[in-house]
Amino acid sequence: MLWKTLFLAVILQFASTSFAAEIFNYKIRSYPVAPEKCQETANALAARLSTATGVKIYTTSCKKDWAGTAIEIQYVADDSLLLVSTDMRAITVNDQVGSYKTYAECVADQKAQQAIFATATGLTPLISYCYSDSSLSEAPFVSRIDAFGDTAIFPFQYVGRISGVPTEDVAALKLQIQKKVEAEGFRVAKIVVAAEDRMNKTDHNLGILYYGKRPRNWQNFSGYFSFGSPAVCAAEKAFLTKALVTVKAEPLAYFCSWDPMLFTAHFEAFAHSQSPWIKNEKGPKTYSKYEECAADREPMISFYKTTLGKAPVSAICERTKSYPSTYRLQLLFACESAGNWDCHLDPIEGLGFPNRAGDREEDRLE
Repeated sequence: MLWKTLFLAVILQFASTSFAAEIFNYKIRSYPVAPEKCQETANALAARLSTATGVKIYTTSCKKDWAGTAIEIQYVADDSLLLVSTDMRAITVNDQVGSYKTYAECVADQKAQQAIFATATGLTPLISYCYSDSSLSEAPFVSRIDAFGDTAIFPFQYVGRISGVPTEDVAALKLQIQKKVEAEGFRVAKIVVAAEDRMNKTDHNLGILYYGKRPRNWQNFSGYFSFGSPAVCAAEKAFLTKALVTVKAEPLAYFCSWDPMLFTAHFEAFAHSQSPWIKNEKGPKTYSKYEECAADREPMISFYKTTLGKAPVSAICERTKSYPSTYRLQLLFACESAGNWDCHLDPIEGLGFPNRAGDREEDRLE
């Protein structure tokens, strides 16, 4: 009987140690509070956390960070709480990109963003504030909203690069993107188009804060073909449209941009990675003038179909990188999906490198 008693004692000891409570950290970066008021604020936030979740508070602390005061709350629980946050740095290793050009603009939008957060997730925000990500972005201010609890809907952020400055109506582009994303079952909270560097304002970012059960599969083609002017890009857009319509691609948006540093216009395209797409093949000839290239478009398409037995859906007349500038037809063909590497256009002649948005990692506390 002694061995049974010892065995039971070991089992009870294992159970008591295996399910013991632990100490977890909850970090609040760049909170807008004066250093002399931080400890008082930290204690108040900790009490709010305890009331909302039932955890026991172990300790609170404050320290200076790059854009305010960092507050750390340590709590005692059997397991870490599930943090739901609009700040991607709080829950993943991803960088957070700002959505507002001024602090006042961010603060003025907080109530609306809190309402969207609560409606989408079903959770009551624990904290809501604005801070600067200290980047050189034209829109460096971030709205952070946190809550704890179980939800089927999470906030996500997508950031896509735009080579240069959009030459089309940005407000109309944002509305078009919002309508198409929401038609897929997501809730768009904020869309911003802002320069990566507020000093030279050349390349831009498209940032989207949205809610859903899962992250959307994005595909961004940046610097997509090269043209000598925005007017030529706008003229060639009709032939890109023809190709996309023929293959039944449904991009969120595609538009022209202008790079003032390189004096080059491009197509920019944002699509679903599973959408049908196009791939290119360089035509066999170069032309000294754009007009010559454009005039040979339909004869070249006919040559491919009748002589080579291929079926281009359209052709784009782009400027090459040679000097002095020459022009070349890029024949466009149907391709399975934008996320397929066989469908990615060749960047050598000034075509765009695709930018992927990877799936968000599993939600977790830092």
